[in-house]
Amino acid sequence: MKPIIRQYNASGEAFRIQGACKSACTMFLGIRNGRVERSATLMFHGRARYPLYRYNAALRQYVLDHHYMDTEEFNTLAGGVLIDRFGYRECVPQ
Repeated sequence: MKPIIRQYNASGEAFRIQGACKSACTMFLGIRNGRVERSATLMFHGRARYPLYRYNAALRQYVLDHHYMDTEEFNTLAGGVLIDRFGYRECVPQ
């Protein structure tokens, strides 16, 4: 995961978050030129606490306030919510 993040941050190339993203792949939210598809599903849980610093401040506060990182249970957020509520950039339809 980290080499992919470094590669995309260095190149500035757009990165698409699409489909189901479970656990550590939520780190991709930290890619500077990352884009989220509205139909994407991102799943957060306590074993993946280490990506927290890669989330923007609003999302980080939300997952902490809602105790997503206190349990092994997966908690899901839709791509549209990440775009509309937390300000992540939307993928341009292809």
